[in-house]
Amino acid sequence: MSTVLDHDFLKHLAAIHDHAPGHQPPRLKWYLTTIIAFGGMNYPELIPELYQILLREHIHEEEQMQETRKIREGLTKICGIWGAAKTGSATRQLSKATPPRLKDPTVYRSREPQEVAFKRGQEMLDQIYKRIPGYDMSLVSEASPDYGWIVNNLFYGHVFSFPDILDAVETGQCVVAALFSTDCQEQVRNHMLGMMYSGATRGEVEGIRAVVMAVADKLGVVGKQGRRAIEVPEM
Repeated sequence: MSTVLDHDFLKHLAAIHDHAPGHQPPRLKWYLTTIIAFGGMNYPELIPELYQILLREHIHEEEQMQETRKIREGLTKICGIWGAAKTGSATRQLSKATPPRLKDPTVYRSREPQEVAFKRGQEMLDQIYKRIPGYDMSLVSEASPDYGWIVNNLFYGHVFSFPDILDAVETGQCVVAALFSTDCQEQVRNHMLGMMYSGATRGEVEGIRAVVMAVADKLGVVGKQGRRAIEVPEM
């Protein structure tokens, strides 16, 4: 075991992630936040070791296929946050450690019509951004019309809002963890609000923040000019 992934540290991550009241067992998994933090901070090489520990000690055999699929989907979704390079590195590292029985060759998104995805993506955008005071949704397309189209239709339509593996709150978990781990302070504030608008509790969002900060401290990763992660905003 690496000096990073010792038993006490992993136990600490689970404890600070899962302190949210009202959901026992916790509906959001500490290890999904942790794996995304490793990828975002450019430590994808830690993913295989953690994943193998999870299979041995934390995820029951009957749940391993579902949980592996969720981890893979979380890393896939956040290609729209941190880019294809980081997602590619993280998913390849996960794949190296995945037993053949837990591989899944299905291309889930190939089965849905484009118009369905586009409509669902717009609904997700409205759910998040129309409720944030002072947020101007036109700024993205004004900055770059093509980028605006890609964000609205591809990232939100086909990627973020795809519901078959992760639900809206779990997707929010992945997005918030990815933004914290890459020090995107302005964007993470909006998505923490969006996650709570989708049904997450404040405690659940605070748990994600706490785990990413703990991973950063363990790895010696600091934000721009040494800044710390912003607090969870009030609704």
